[in-house]
Amino acid sequence: MHPTPDTDAEDLYEPTERPPLHYAEQALLGAVLLQPALLPAVEDLSPSFFDSPVHGAVFAAMREVPTPEEMTRNVRHWATRRPQRWKTGSSTAALPGRAAAKPTRSRTTSG
Repeated sequence: MHPTPDTDAEDLYEPTERPPLHYAEQALLGAVLLQPALLPAVEDLSPSFFDSPVHGAVFAAMREVPTPEEMTRNVRHWATRRPQRWKTGSSTAALPGRAAAKPTRSRTTSG
């Protein structure tokens, strides 16, 4: 509640009852938090549809974060990939963040 010419400063400290829409928005966000698989069911909703800007921001963030299934799929994908290497001049370098492979020499036995 913002002060207006006809409200006193004391009125600002009185608790106000929240509209039922506030609780419906909370219930929707809570349901999607508990079961992220429900997010596709509400994909037609936009953050601007929420009455509370905070609820809209939370909903927008929820749409950006991958679901647990997507995260598991991505981890499995990256865990099964071989490190990619590329040539830099005459040496082979690893991708950034990975140690470069040491060259191996084949040993031959002479008999």
